[in-house]
Amino acid sequence: MKRRLGNRYSSIKNQRGVAGIWLGMTLVPIMGFTFWAIEGTRYVQEHNRLGDANEAAAMALTIQDDTASAQNLAESYIRSYVRDIDSIAVTSVRQHQEQTDALDESIQYSVSAVTSHSSWFSSTFIPSFNETVDLHSSAVAKKYLSTLADNNIDIVFVSDFSGSMDSSWSGSSNKKIRDLQLAIKQVSAKILCENVGYKVIDGEYTEVCLDSNQDEMADKLKNRIALAPFNIRTRERDSSGNAYAVSQLRYRSGYRTSVSSYDYDDVDWNWWRTRDYWDVYYCAINRYNCKNNSSARQKEAKRIYDVMGGVEAILIPIAT
Repeated sequence: MKRRLGNRYSSIKNQRGVAGIWLGMTLVPIMGFTFWAIEGTRYVQEHNRLGDANEAAAMALTIQDDTASAQNLAESYIRSYVRDIDSIAVTSVRQHQEQTDALDESIQYSVSAVTSHSSWFSSTFIPSFNETVDLHSSAVAKKYLSTLADNNIDIVFVSDFSGSMDSSWSGSSNKKIRDLQLAIKQVSAKILCENVGYKVIDGEYTEVCLDSNQDEMADKLKNRIALAPFNIRTRERDSSGNAYAVSQLRYRSGYRTSVSSYDYDDVDWNWWRTRDYWDVYYCAINRYNCKNNSSARQKEAKRIYDVMGGVEAILIPIAT
C-alpha cells in the first residue's frame, strides 16, 4: 500500500511540467484571438470613419469647386474624421461635363485616400496584424449646374423657436430669433413674388410677377416656402389615435421640489397644449384659477411655469 501511494505521488509530481507546457501553448492562440478582436474592431471603425470622411470631403470639394485648395481641404476633412494617422495620401480628381442635348452640365469630384496606422499589438510570435496597416477608401460627388432661372423652388425652413433663441449671440447684442427671422425674410424676398400684377395673356387677365428680378428666374408665383418651427417638444399619435407630447429634453426627478411635487414627466402636456401663458400663470399662483379648482392642475402649472423661467412668482406665499 505504501509503495502504491509513493508511486502515485511520484507520477503526479512528474506530470506538473506537462500542465505548464500546455498552458504556454494555449496562451499563444488565446492572445492572438485577443489581439485580432481588439485591433480588428479598431481598424473596422477607422475604415468606416475614413469612408465617411471621403464622402464629406467629396461633397465639400464639389460645392466649393476650387482645384487650388481641393487637396488641402480633402486632407483636412480626413484628418478631422480619422484618428491616429501616421501618414496620409490623398488624391482628388475634378471632372467637368459640358452641356449637351443628352447630358446636363455637371461637375464631379472623386476623392481617394490611403491612411497608414501603427498597430497597437504587433508580434512576430503571436498571431496579430502587421506593424503598420494601410486603409483605403474613395468617394464621388457630383453637382448639376442648373440656375434659378431653370426651375421653380420649394424650400422648407426647419427653425428653432425654443427659449434659447431669445438670447443674444456671443459678443453681439443681436438676438438669435431676430437674426433667424431676418434670414428667412431675406430668402423669402429673393424667391417669392412681392409685386403681383395682371396682364392680358391669350385674351384673359392673368397674374404675373412684376418684381425687378423676375427675369433672372422661373415664374416666382410658383415658388413656395414652408415653415416648420420646433420647440422643446412635439406631438405624436399612436395607432389608437391617442396624442402624446414627446419632449426632446429629459428633466431629472426630484428637481426643485420646493416649486412643485410634480416632475416634468408628471405633467399632462397634451392637456396644457391648448392653454396660453396666462392660463399657466394664474393657475400656478392660485388653484382656484385652475379648471375645477384642481390642486393637481396647479402642481402641473407650477412645474410648467418653472420650466418657462417664472420661478419667482410662484414661490411667493399664496393661498392654495
